[in-house]
Amino acid sequence: MLCFEWWAFELLAIFTGYMGVEALAAEVVIINIVSFVFMLPLGVSFAASSLTGNFIGSRNIRLAKRYANLAITFCILVTIGVLILMIGFND
Repeated sequence: MLCFEWWAFELLAIFTGYMGVEALAAEVVIINIVSFVFMLPLGVSFAASSLTGNFIGSRNIRLAKRYANLAITFCILVTIGVLILMIGFND
């Protein structure tokens, strides 16, 4: 799915290139912002998944739940922060 999403963004860049240089420049900026915002929660989710799996494997369910809840809370906070920034840019 990540590969398909990446290809979709690349096709979008190709078709945006036909619209002109300004449209392509704006699209590149937006793609970079989206990638940056997306990668932080994705990396945290991968790390939390690994830690949770390790703690479940070592039969330490309490710490597994703690890391899972911490990752979910962090991702929700990052999403809220991004929404606040996007609303601020929209005004």
